[in-house]
Amino acid sequence: MKRRIASLLCALLLAALLCGCGKSGSTLPPLGALAALPESRLSESLQGYSRDSLILGWGEPERSMDGGLGDIWDLDTERELTVLYDEYGKVFVTRVTRP
Repeated sequence: MKRRIASLLCALLLAALLCGCGKSGSTLPPLGALAALPESRLSESLQGYSRDSLILGWGEPERSMDGGLGDIWDLDTERELTVLYDEYGKVFVTRVTRP
């Protein structure tokens, strides 16, 4: 029950954060709040943010792909978030995997 309430609170917090119009680092949802979202919503939430905004908001990724094509952050102890960037350094694909 406590876990459900915590998930609901995280989802509400994330919804409030996503109400901002721009895709600047100041509207970036916290990495921990993203763990409560389904993968389809997660991709929508991050699309258009720059790589620099993600690093400013979440810190350096655990791993980066060659050529700056993508980064990987740990979402929780069981899942990681892979973010791929377009040629302008903007998020265009996200994927949640288990390491």
